[in-house]
Amino acid sequence: MDVCVSFYQLMGADNSMTTSYKTKKGFQGKNCEIDIDACSLPDTSCPSPTQCLDLPRGIEYTCRIPCPTNHQHCVNGGRCVLNNASTYMCICARGWSGQDCHINVNDCIQHWCQNGATCVDEIDGYSCLCPSGYTGVYCEQDIDYCVDSHCSEHGVCLDQQYNFTCRCMLGYEGPLCDVEANECNSLPCSNGATCVDLISDFRCHCPPGFEGRTCSQNVNDCWSQPCLNGGSCVDLINDYICHCPLGFKGKDCSLDIDLCSFGLCSEHTLICTESKDGQNISCTCEKGE
Repeated sequence: MDVCVSFYQLMGADNSMTTSYKTKKGFQGKNCEIDIDACSLPDTSCPSPTQCLDLPRGIEYTCRIPCPTNHQHCVNGGRCVLNNASTYMCICARGWSGQDCHINVNDCIQHWCQNGATCVDEIDGYSCLCPSGYTGVYCEQDIDYCVDSHCSEHGVCLDQQYNFTCRCMLGYEGPLCDVEANECNSLPCSNGATCVDLISDFRCHCPPGFEGRTCSQNVNDCWSQPCLNGGSCVDLINDYICHCPLGFKGKDCSLDIDLCSFGLCSEHTLICTESKDGQNISCTCEKGE
């Protein structure tokens, strides 16, 4: 190799030893977060007396003369190289910056945290502090709380952001839908009826005189027309009253009253005769009356 050409490559056009080379390859990893060591590639070489130094900016390297062992000013893994005979510079390890590599680079400036996660800066990297309901390296996975839920067979699990809820089938209640609902708690039966709890239902045992699903309907005791002989019926609760026409009495107006026994005819009457319908009488008078 021509010596002058070699020196020019080492010193650079501005008379400083800053000649660098960039490979054609990039990063690797799921999110391109791994910087491949360019110095490990088979086609990487540096002219003597320089050494290959991998740069943190992707697959990039530089050929530089290292600082003497008694002039190491770089910290945190930084590598000291000569700019010229009297000055040096530090090639910082990933995650560090500054003249002597003492400043921790904020890796959260560009991050992959998702779903509102909080980025926590670390040395040469970061971690994601996931909010409730998410997991994964970048909080990209929605936690399915229904996987480990304990909803009973009477409920359907609904996954939510912070937990799960059980949607109960009709007739069941409780956080896990494992309690049979007591439909009688709402007092659905009326008029002193007795409520019997069923599965997702109830039944009312009505007292006498009431009917219907909730025993709210008064039974019409006059429906069977219990009053006889033209009596008028008045419905009561589990009972009725018959207003009997003249000449009849009794609960159902079935008893015929002898109107002649009331002395409706005068004292001069020979014979008192009641009509067939029992509502009138005829008086047969004595002669001359």
